[in-house]
Amino acid sequence: MSGLTRRGLLRGAVYGVGAAVSASALSGCGSIAGSVRSADEIEYWTLFTGPDGELMKTMTRNVEKRVPGLKVRTTVLDWGPPYYTKLAMASAGGRSPDVAILHLTRLAGYAPVVCSTRGTWICWPSSA
Repeated sequence: MSGLTRRGLLRGAVYGVGAAVSASALSGCGSIAGSVRSADEIEYWTLFTGPDGELMKTMTRNVEKRVPGLKVRTTVLDWGPPYYTKLAMASAGGRSPDVAILHLTRLAGYAPVVCSTRGTWICWPSSA
């Protein structure tokens, strides 16, 4: 049995954000998802509030400190269907954020969209 904890999952999400931030900053490409932004600015959507939200703010600030000139624009949205509806509509309209938090149970529903935009998203191969 895997020893995956909530803290480990959050840490993994943060490493993913850090990797996306680094990839965006190093590649010099302005937009991952189609909207026009500066190469040193990314848009990040999250669901985290309370203590988890404060932790995400701290981690985002740490990433900004490590990548000179980088600005992470964070948008905190409500949990549940409103968030996923907004994310789906933004993705369909070519205006999705550069980085977004997803519950693992929702990932399969987004895989066709994510992987159909080759070169603009990071897709990990399945273990199956």
